[in-house]
Amino acid sequence: VDVVPGQFNALGYNVTGFDSLRCAAGGPAMVPLFENDQPGGFQFVHGDVRERAALTAAVEQAQPAAVIHLAAVVGFPACRLDPTAATTINVDGTRNVIDCAPPDARLFFGSTGSNYGAVDGVCTEDTPLNPLTLYGQTKTQAEYMMLNTGRAVAFRFATGYGLSPRMRLDLLPNTLTYLAATQGYAVIYERHVRRTFIHVSDMARAYRHAIEHPSMTGVYNVGDPSMSWTKQDLCVAISEAVPGVQWHYAEVGQDEDRRDYAVDYSRMTATGFSCRKDWGFGLRQVADAAHALSWS
Repeated sequence: VDVVPGQFNALGYNVTGFDSLRCAAGGPAMVPLFENDQPGGFQFVHGDVRERAALTAAVEQAQPAAVIHLAAVVGFPACRLDPTAATTINVDGTRNVIDCAPPDARLFFGSTGSNYGAVDGVCTEDTPLNPLTLYGQTKTQAEYMMLNTGRAVAFRFATGYGLSPRMRLDLLPNTLTYLAATQGYAVIYERHVRRTFIHVSDMARAYRHAIEHPSMTGVYNVGDPSMSWTKQDLCVAISEAVPGVQWHYAEVGQDEDRRDYAVDYSRMTATGFSCRKDWGFGLRQVADAAHALSWS
């Protein structure tokens, strides 16, 4: 978690990755993790969270003190495209992770702000959940199961952005920055809708922070209060990284998750965590890499 290749052992972590490699880029993205200063810092097991026997064997071999559950079909478009996978991975897979984890292991779950659905005002962790899409509904159900164990931390993340080994160009800031750098223009709908954002490296740091703070439990909104922006605000920021881009604001189109609200991050901040990557850094990253990414 948030370590450069070769430093798992230096930080005292032995990490086992359990992944189905459903994404074609997943395998190559992991290659740098095998570069360890000592054997055993990172181990990989090819498996699917829906396959209980394989998951059980991997957990018994690793004997983890902490289990970070990231396996999911992410986003309402992907869930709509394959609703069976969305349900069996996001819900049934989560049940398997809980059942197979050692009884004394801490559990960490990557949740989402899409659980809130349509909300007026500011979201806190106590805001009633009202997911509107299959994605939000399956993640809400999975989050409930995790929290019901009494030993889990669930992070409701803001929308991620920034470069990563397994690059995602379907996240709003990355998508718009990529289009700005490669096409010079992009079409925006619902420009006044407000979203919150977080750099992917800060998402990784949140897990390490929670592992190193054993008293943390329950649910936390995770993001940066300074990155609560409308889509139009985001376009202005991207224009600083990609001068000359043309934005075309459309009057049609809708986010099916209905995310249009500010989020309170004070519960996470109170634990001593804060985001380190600002807009300028993250958007320049993607803009600078855009042409290389267009060849991948």
